[in-house]
Amino acid sequence: LLKTASNGGIDPRRIVPYERFITGQQPVEKWNEMTGYISQTLLNRRGIVSGSKIIPGAFEEEDGDDAYTSSIKTRKGIDGSSICYPPIPCIQGSSASFPMHISRASHAGTKRYLSNLSPSDRTALFMDAEPGSKILDIVLKENYEGRWEELVGDIQLSFLLFLHLGCLSSFEHWRDCISMLSFASFTAVLAHMELYAC
Repeated sequence: LLKTASNGGIDPRRIVPYERFITGQQPVEKWNEMTGYISQTLLNRRGIVSGSKIIPGAFEEEDGDDAYTSSIKTRKGIDGSSICYPPIPCIQGSSASFPMHISRASHAGTKRYLSNLSPSDRTALFMDAEPGSKILDIVLKENYEGRWEELVGDIQLSFLLFLHLGCLSSFEHWRDCISMLSFASFTAVLAHMELYAC
């Protein structure tokens, strides 16, 4: 390849030499920092076992009460299995500049999440003064057993799978988790200081 580049076929400044990848441009400490919260429990929850082949996936809108559980069962293919994520709602409190109804009407994860709530739970969520904070507490409790470390690990895992596999569903999950954390109020940030400090 370098010979072709030097003969005028490719601009040699655009080629990254293989040695640069194997010499450890990213030291082990950096990798550990980027993956430090990915636990075996989280990997098991996402269906990743030792020796499994992960294939990129895309969000598939499904109907039904338990779309997340059914998609875990059906996404194992012959060539490998794609990662399935629970729906992460992104609900911001009402304000004059960004009404709450816009985010819940157009966001697929929010629609999936709200469709699984009972009418009374849905009403209670939208009557709450800080729905973004309530969502954070619910998601931590239901999806991560109340452990903020698992949520951070899921954010790390989804980012790495998007970055290295080009997995759209991982990107969407990462984006939704970051949005959910951003929509939480200041009181929620104070209540989850460890989560926001890492």
